[in-house]
Amino acid sequence: MAEVNKNGLGKTQLDMLNSLYRHHGWYAGCGWIWNTKSGTVRILEALLKRGLVAKVDNGSSTGKYTLTDAGIEVLCEDSYLFKARYEASLAKSKSKAGAVIFRPHRPNLEGSLELAVEVPSKAALVDVIKKRYSFLTVPVTVESLEFKEYGYDERINWDTQVVTLKDYGVLGFTSKPFSE
Repeated sequence: MAEVNKNGLGKTQLDMLNSLYRHHGWYAGCGWIWNTKSGTVRILEALLKRGLVAKVDNGSSTGKYTLTDAGIEVLCEDSYLFKARYEASLAKSKSKAGAVIFRPHRPNLEGSLELAVEVPSKAALVDVIKKRYSFLTVPVTVESLEFKEYGYDERINWDTQVVTLKDYGVLGFTSKPFSE
């Protein structure tokens, strides 16, 4: 018997919703399918009937399927990691123009995102670090911080930069490079 979650969806349907989120939708020829084109459309149509996806005409033979708010809610209920990714993505999109989000280094992503703060400048980040890491014995200045490209993190949609403190180590990560 297939495993069903509390919303009455099977694993394949939940995986499809996750794929729609990661790939920003699906249409014929977009580059990914679920086994076959017809199999993909069959699953999407079932999710459409439940109101978890929407279908818009985009000129392709199948139209484009995208997540609805209800689909996103199902994913948030099903996975704390998805909820963390989604909330981080929302925070990034709602942040002030030019602002950077800093999350401290923690054992897991969820814990790190719970402590994330918006910092408009490197100087503001220094203030945040001095408060959060008051136990540090090395001086924290803009000059003592190093920012290096860490790569794109698809879990939270960040162009991640690792923040290290000279003579100490990794302090955390930023959502994008500072413009200054």
